[in-house]
Amino acid sequence: MPTAALDASPAHAAAYAVGLYLIAWATAALLLRRAAIARAVESAVGRHASIDGLRGVLATAVFVCHSVAAHGWFVRGRWQWSGNAVLDHCGQTAVAMFFMITGFLFTQKAGAASIDWLALYRSRAARLWPLYALVVCVVFALALAHTGFTPREPLPVLLRQFLQWLAFVCFGRPDVNGIALTWTMIAGVNWSLKYEVIFYVFGVPALHLCARLMSARTALAVALALLAAVLAWRVHVQDTADYKLWTAHFLGGVAVAYAMAWPAARALLAGRPLHWIAALAFALLPLWPHAWDWPAVLITLLAFAAVAGGASACGLLHSRPARWLGEASYGVYLLHGLLLWTVFGALHACGRLPGLGTPAFLLLAVGLSATLVVLASVSHLVVERPAILWARRRAAR
Repeated sequence: MPTAALDASPAHAAAYAVGLYLIAWATAALLLRRAAIARAVESAVGRHASIDGLRGVLATAVFVCHSVAAHGWFVRGRWQWSGNAVLDHCGQTAVAMFFMITGFLFTQKAGAASIDWLALYRSRAARLWPLYALVVCVVFALALAHTGFTPREPLPVLLRQFLQWLAFVCFGRPDVNGIALTWTMIAGVNWSLKYEVIFYVFGVPALHLCARLMSARTALAVALALLAAVLAWRVHVQDTADYKLWTAHFLGGVAVAYAMAWPAARALLAGRPLHWIAALAFALLPLWPHAWDWPAVLITLLAFAAVAGGASACGLLHSRPARWLGEASYGVYLLHGLLLWTVFGALHACGRLPGLGTPAFLLLAVGLSATLVVLASVSHLVVERPAILWARRRAAR
C-alpha cells in the first residue's frame, strides 16, 4: 500500500503534510502573477493577517488527511481515520481551528453597539451558499450519472434529499438516489457547515446580548468557565458527542476574542514568549491521538491564541501566497473531495489504483495539490467573489 509509510510513521506523515502545503503555496505564488488574483489579495488586507494565512494552512491540512482516507476508501472499501495522529489531526484539529476562527471573528462583530442583522446574514449566505450550492448540484449530477440517469428514488424523495443537502445538511445528510455513502464524493466536509450555520443563527445573537450586559473581562471569565465545564463533562462521562466537542472549540475562539479586547491580555497574546510556547506545545499535539482529548483542545486553543496575537510562523502566514490560499480556502475545503473522488475513482475503474506504488502516489498527491489550488482560485474569482461583492454593495446602500 503506497500510504502504509504515512499511516505508520508520524515523521513521514508530517513531511507529507508540509510538502503538500509547500506545493500549494508555490502554486499560489505562481497564480499571483495574474493581475486579477494580485488585486484580490491586496483588497483582502485586513486586521488579522495571520488568521487569513492560517485558513489556507487548515484547508490544505484537511486535503492531506482526506487524500489518504479517500485512497483507503477506493482500495479497501472503508473510509476511516488512518490511526496516525499527525494525519488525523490534519483533519480533526484543522476543522477545530476553523470553528475557533468563526468564534473569534463573530464575537468581535457581535460586540458592535448595533448590528444590521439582515446585512450580516445576507453576507454569510453570499459567502457560503453559492459555491456550496454548485457543489451540491455536481454531487446530485454524479449520483444520477452513476445510475445511467435512472432515478432509483421517487421524484419527491430526490427533491427532499436535494433540499436537505442545500440546507447545509442541518436537517440530515441522506444518501442520494440510492448511492451508499454519497458524502464520500465530497469527503463529507459539509457536516461542519451545519455547526457554522447553527453558530451564526443562535451564537451570534447570544454574543451580542452578552456584549451589552457584560464587560470584556466578565465575558472572558464566563467563556473560560463554560469551556472548562464542557471539557470536564466530556472527561467525567466520556461523552464524545460531536456538538459538545465543537462547542468547546467555538468557545475557545470566543474566549480569545474577549482576551483581545482586554489590553493586558492582548499584550500577552502578542508577545514572543507566548508564541514560542505555543509552537513548542503544538509540536507535542500528536501525543494525544484525537482533537477531542482535553489536552489537545487546550493546545489547539493556545496555538490559535498565538496566531490571533500575531504569530506568523516566521512570516509565512503573512506572505502573499499564504494569504491567497486563505482567500481561496473555502474552495479548497469544498472542492478537494470531488477532485479526490474523480481522480481516484478513475484510477480505480481502470485497475491502476490498487497497484500504485509509493513514489507514484506521492507524485499524484503533488499534482492534486497544485490542481486543487487552481480550481479553488478559479471558483473564488468566478463564484465566491462576485457574491461577496454583491453583499457588500447591498450593505453599503
